[in-house]
Amino acid sequence: ILIKVLVKANEYIEKELRVMNVGDGEKKVNIDVSGISDIVNVLDKEFIIKPGQTKIVRTNISSFNKAEGIEQSPGVYIGKFIAKSDSYQKEVPIIVEVESKNVLFDMNLNPVARDRSVLQGGSITFEVRVFNLQSIESSNVDMNFFVKDINGNTIISESESVVVTTQASFFKTLKIPENLKTGNYV
Repeated sequence: ILIKVLVKANEYIEKELRVMNVGDGEKKVNIDVSGISDIVNVLDKEFIIKPGQTKIVRTNISSFNKAEGIEQSPGVYIGKFIAKSDSYQKEVPIIVEVESKNVLFDMNLNPVARDRSVLQGGSITFEVRVFNLQSIESSNVDMNFFVKDINGNTIISESESVVVTTQASFFKTLKIPENLKTGNYV
């Protein structure tokens, strides 16, 4: 399970999560956010849920905090929702992309292999397509590629530059470190 959300600069969206009690007894549940609590606000942080019931948990995902005068820079932010009861804990990764107001370029990353897994020390190749959304003039586009763990730690960082008229397409290969722990990465 993974939640991915796109929010534009100076905007917010509300999303709902569903938490179901599949146990035999009534449970007190706490919902928290780790890593991106300045972007994701859980409105229903604590509740009691009976067996078989589903609770709709409301969240507010925002690129700004007017009260504190904070505005998030465009980029990709990684964190997780944590649902806890007395005997159980479930973590669900969340990726929030803050997009600038005026989008000049867009990009698609398509893995060449159907399987989105890679072995330690192996490589993974993507087809990268960059689209110029504003003009027909050629533009030099600087791109940064990152591989991050679910806690937001950067594992790999590479840069590349490409000239784009209307669109450009190329292949990008990333080498995965041999000592990287097994797990999910973004």
